[in-house]
Amino acid sequence: TDYDLAPYPIELGAEFIHGGRVVTWDALREVSLSGSSEVLGYAESVLYVNGELIRYPAWANRFELEAYEGVYEVAEEWVDEGYPDATVLALVQQELAGLSLAEPVNVELINNLFAPDYGVGLSQLGIYGLVEATFAGDGNADYRVIEGYSRLMQAMANEVGVSYNQVVRSIDWGRDGIVARTDSGSFEAARCIVTIPLSLLKNGSIAFNPGLPAPKWDAINRIATANVLKVILEFEQAAWPEDIGVITTDLPTQIWWRPGFGQPNEVPVWTALIGETTSNEISTMSEEAAVQFALNDLVTILGPQVREALIGGRVVNWQQDPFTRMGYSYVPVGATGQRAVLAEALDDTLYFAGEATHVIRPGTVHGAIESGWRAVDEILASL
Repeated sequence: TDYDLAPYPIELGAEFIHGGRVVTWDALREVSLSGSSEVLGYAESVLYVNGELIRYPAWANRFELEAYEGVYEVAEEWVDEGYPDATVLALVQQELAGLSLAEPVNVELINNLFAPDYGVGLSQLGIYGLVEATFAGDGNADYRVIEGYSRLMQAMANEVGVSYNQVVRSIDWGRDGIVARTDSGSFEAARCIVTIPLSLLKNGSIAFNPGLPAPKWDAINRIATANVLKVILEFEQAAWPEDIGVITTDLPTQIWWRPGFGQPNEVPVWTALIGETTSNEISTMSEEAAVQFALNDLVTILGPQVREALIGGRVVNWQQDPFTRMGYSYVPVGATGQRAVLAEALDDTLYFAGEATHVIRPGTVHGAIESGWRAVDEILASL
């Protein structure tokens, strides 16, 4: 979270609380922090498609984008019928053929809604994986942590003893407990929760002795990781209509929003959240080139006056962070059920948590928090 760019927090990591009934609210109350009212609903949302900026409700009526939820319904029917797993793109093209939802312009828009949320587009996401992640009971609206997500994470960390600057290189484990070794020492415990990002498990950042069993490695390898990044642009003054808060596009930058929308003292900033495959392209650029790449799309949408008003920009690329190396995980074709395997404890000694282990709420802060609480409950039950 950035506390210098504006008189309110600007999120450089996770942005929203996704749903009014998720455990993030419990975590906030536990540490005396607060969440906002609903932010950035349909009324503030516009589409940019085929060179045209379309406001709500005209875009919903014209492109049936609200009916993109029909993709989920058709996916559930596909699974219920027991059809073989396939990509969500194949589902849209086959099952929705003839409907306006399957027209190329709508497919690109749906892709650009899925890519920031799941990290990848329709051609990479498996149907069964989509259905597996139900987010049941979470609620549909988005909210903000008023004090910023960093305050929540720090407050939660203050509840436990954290040893900083201790990068774990290996874990010796067995029924007698574990020894976690760092560059400067070691830590012994009866049990251990492994909650590093899936990408770091994949690349062997921590060596396990003995090695993890084959089913665990199979789950680690079969669940996929997505490259997700943000581009944040700051302007000297607002050079756009006041009532536009979110823009979903058919352009490479996918989706934009104003993080200060609704604030009485808003600083003119736009954030783009970008999943694959555009994120892979941007990852090869310098930060300056990436900012210009994103700015070009925003200029295309809102007009040349936006370029003249730009005063700075930054790229937040979790793929390039040595302690994350990813955005979030997703289930490709044929990998359904592997999240549950990844979450399974080993010998009442090694426990696994993190968003990749949550079957129905992956890729979310509340899913990650919930997975940690689940692992703690498993440890307590084993005592």
